[in-house]
Amino acid sequence: MSLSTSVTNVSCFGGTNGAINLTVTGGTSPYTYNWGGGVTTEDLTGLSTGTYNVTVTDSNSCTATTSATVNQPASAMSLSTIVTDVSCFGGTNGAINLTVTGGTSPYTYNWGGGVTTEDLTGLSTGTYNVTVTDANSCTTTTSATVNQPAAAMSLSTSVTNVSCFGGTNGAINLTVTGGTSPYTYNWGGGVTTEDLTGLNTGTYNVTVTDANSCTATTSATVNQPAAAMSLSTPDRCFLFWRHKRSNQPDSYRRHLTLHL
Repeated sequence: MSLSTSVTNVSCFGGTNGAINLTVTGGTSPYTYNWGGGVTTEDLTGLSTGTYNVTVTDSNSCTATTSATVNQPASAMSLSTIVTDVSCFGGTNGAINLTVTGGTSPYTYNWGGGVTTEDLTGLSTGTYNVTVTDANSCTTTTSATVNQPAAAMSLSTSVTNVSCFGGTNGAINLTVTGGTSPYTYNWGGGVTTEDLTGLNTGTYNVTVTDANSCTATTSATVNQPAAAMSLSTPDRCFLFWRHKRSNQPDSYRRHLTLHL
């Protein structure tokens, strides 16, 4: 008697769809089969990975034995993702880099909406789901979330106007919210402080850049009084004094002219 086997390996790690097809030649039929554990069929199906032994006995009580090993993929499919978040609020430069290990290559990818690439780019904020199928039709899924800054950068200014015409005591206090700190400031002319002091009247422009290279701009105008103070006096001041005395004529006038 001669025994031969054809093995169907388990397609997905941990699965139970392995099979052994046993063929007997020679000896004298009919044959009986003993796989152990009370299993007496010629062939086996629904198997997990492992080595299976069989003894075949023909009608003359002659016996032959063989074994067959059912394999499976070395490991289950595993998915991992590296996410690049959106850098600027409302932007679309997010990305997901997907890595597949285990299972049996090649793999196919389904992100939904007809997207079948392994990796994704040009993404806005949101959660993205993918199903990966290997060469044995085993599947696994994962999801990845692309984030963005909590709010767009917003710039506000508080202006202190010049107090005296032609003065230089104006100031601008700049406040930045949103985006991703730290921030850098460019008022032009090499000025990179957040706030400005010692200003004369005028309009000042600033560009703020955050840690993700997102930018926002604003301007603030420092005012001053419309004109300097001006003082003027009349050319002459006339003092009129009328003095009345009892031992003088009813009245007399004295005129005093004051030249300034």
